[in-house]
Amino acid sequence: MKRTILLLFALAAAPASVLCGDRHIAFERDQAVWIANLDGTGEKKIAEGIFPAISPDGTRIAFNTTEKTSDTTYARHIAVINIATGKIDVFKDVPSDNSYYPSWTTDGKQILFTTRPHEVWDLAVVNSDGTTANRFSARTCRTFFRLASTVRFANSGKLVRSCRTVI
Repeated sequence: MKRTILLLFALAAAPASVLCGDRHIAFERDQAVWIANLDGTGEKKIAEGIFPAISPDGTRIAFNTTEKTSDTTYARHIAVINIATGKIDVFKDVPSDNSYYPSWTTDGKQILFTTRPHEVWDLAVVNSDGTTANRFSARTCRTFFRLASTVRFANSGKLVRSCRTVI
């Protein structure tokens, strides 16, 4: 009986220890993506980029790469880094060189972001492996004063959108 209770307790605790393993925060500093432990210790630079968003399972970070293409222009792509391996996948097949603000779906299977292939900001979604990018007009902010739309998912899985100035 005692062994059965101990075995049941061990089985119940195992998934919790896996989920609570190496939990991190992701942040941007000096045009680079950094991670740290939840208490702020152990900070480590993991990639060049901006606007990091950690995946729901804590294993990957979506962020923006910024590549200078001329004296006055830049290409900005969504990228994903695997925290454990350091492998970076840059999503260059997204139909715009001007993509910003990645945000994970609550199941971690897709990434929602803003993109500006023309003169209007739209929303787009891509699978977390970079395949099947879809852009759709979100009737987001007007282009006056260089407004951008930021998007996030609530824990319920519902989309939350807000507009802010990027002056």
